[in-house]
Amino acid sequence: MAESVYFPTGFVQSVESGMILYQWLQFERPLPAEAFQDRLATVPAAVRERVLRYRRWQDRHTALFGKIGLRQLLMELGRPPSCLEEIRLDGYGRPVLAGPQQFSIAHSEDVVAVAVSDEGPVGVDLEKCRSVSLLDFRDLLTPEEYEDLLTTPTRFFHYWTRKESLAKARGLGLSLDFRSIRLDGDRAVVGSGPDAQRWRYDPLDVPGGYVGVLCVPEGASTPRFRPVEEPETG
Repeated sequence: MAESVYFPTGFVQSVESGMILYQWLQFERPLPAEAFQDRLATVPAAVRERVLRYRRWQDRHTALFGKIGLRQLLMELGRPPSCLEEIRLDGYGRPVLAGPQQFSIAHSEDVVAVAVSDEGPVGVDLEKCRSVSLLDFRDLLTPEEYEDLLTTPTRFFHYWTRKESLAKARGLGLSLDFRSIRLDGDRAVVGSGPDAQRWRYDPLDVPGGYVGVLCVPEGASTPRFRPVEEPETG
C-alpha cells in the first residue's frame, strides 16, 4: 500500500519500479516568499533563471520543484548533489545526463511529476482534464482513435498522455509520428516485425481531475510506492 507525506502545499508520492522512481507534487497555494526563495537558492543559477521567467506562481513552483524532485531521485540512484549541473541538451533539445540514468518531467497547472530510471528509457506525462478541439489533434490520432473520441471525447487524455509519455521515453517528442503508436490498453507497439518496440504503461494515482501515466519498455520492473521527504533547504 502506498504511504504519503503531506507538505504545507500539497501531497507528494513516490513510485519505485526496481530502479525506476517517480514522484508528483500538487500545490494548493504558493509557498511563503521566503520559503520559496530558500528552495530556489538550492538549485543552479541556470535553473533559477528559467524558474523566474514564469509569471504565474503555479508555473514557478512546478518548474522549481520538478528540478528539486529530479535531484532527489537522482541522488537515490547514486548521483551527487550537484547532478543538476550535469544536465545537457541532446540533438533533439531534450535535457539528458551522461550515464545510465534517464529522466522525464511533466507539469500541468498546479501539479508536477518526475520519473527517473537506470533500467532504460522512461517517460511521464500528466494533463489536467479539460475540453479540447478534436480537429486540432486529428493528424496525431489514428482513424480508430478519432472515431472513438467522437463518441467518448472524455477519453482524449487517456490517449494523449500515453502517446506523449511514449514519445518522451523515446526522446523524440512531437517529432515522433503519434499515429505510428498502436495502443492496446496499458500496452503499446511502435513499428512492426522484428524492429517493433513494445512498451508498457503504468497509470499514476494523480489528483482528481488529472490523468497521469508512466511509460517504460515492456518487461520493466513492476512499480512500488514509497513516500518522498521534502528536500533539505538549509
